Amino acid sequence: MQGDIAKRLSEKELKAVLKLLEDPDPQVYEHVKKVILSQGMGIIGELQLLNHISENELARQRSQTLIKLIEFDSIMNRFVMHKQEGEIFLLELFIDLQKWLEPRYADFVQERFKRLERIIWLETNETDTALDKIRTLNRLFFDIYSYKGILEPVHWRSYLPAHLLRSYRASALFLSLLYTALLESVGVFLNPFAAGDYIILAYSGKDFYQKVHYSNVHFFIALMEEAVILEPEALKKLSKEYKAGELEDLIEPLSLPDATAMYISNLQKALEKDSKLLFSNALSSLYNELIMWG
Repeated sequence: MQGDIAKRLSEKELKAVLKLLEDPDPQVYEHVKKVILSQGMGIIGELQLLNHISENELARQRSQTLIKLIEFDSIMNRFVMHKQEGEIFLLELFIDLQKWLEPRYADFVQERFKRLERIIWLETNETDTALDKIRTLNRLFFDIYSYKGILEPVHWRSYLPAHLLRSYRASALFLSLLYTALLESVGVFLNPFAAGDYIILAYSGKDFYQKVHYSNVHFFIALMEEAVILEPEALKKLSKEYKAGELEDLIEPLSLPDATAMYISNLQKALEKDSKLLFSNALSSLYNELIMWG
């Protein structure tokens, strides 16, 4: 049965399947959906045409839904391919998600991301130590561009790259992943740690920190012996616990797939609250892929 569904449709079969999108029977739609999804990106053009010319509202709605699902399958396929190679390409993944959720901002996001990559590359030298590169990114990230996190995003767009790059404010978790990706672009790899619902990013491989340092920004990165957390309230708590000698008990190693899964999970929950159920449900499959990385 699966082999029959996966075969390429002839022009006559394709017209018949697309016509069935007008059928209100849910069981008919579920079968038709499987057939259409099996055709992959090659059927997008026909679905877009149907969306423009059909006089049937149900068929138009379903064609829009199927386009989004096929596009997400394409994102998943690229992600799985990278996963099989043992890597996460964070910037590419975020650009893909932005394009899928809000296509009108895709070019803008890609251009801004590439500009950030280019600037950090231009500002660093091959002779710089890893810590020198971290300090350079800190100066660019915090002092020049003034990136900040927001404590409680009021809308799902607060989690998205376009929101971040337009306002310089977004979820601290997303900022931490962007920061990580930018450092990796110049050959510096950070060690993520979890502290409750927050992430600490540390350059050193140490599992303890000698002092806690923070500044007036709302997003923080742990460097060498400086342990700092992403949000002010969490930082206060960590500082208090640390002074009591308990910081080592609070943090535990976190993989990059785990950290990315936390971001996807938060975005998924935010979309659910905004009734973007199609997007939310699709993201659950990406979340599952991330948490089953190892």
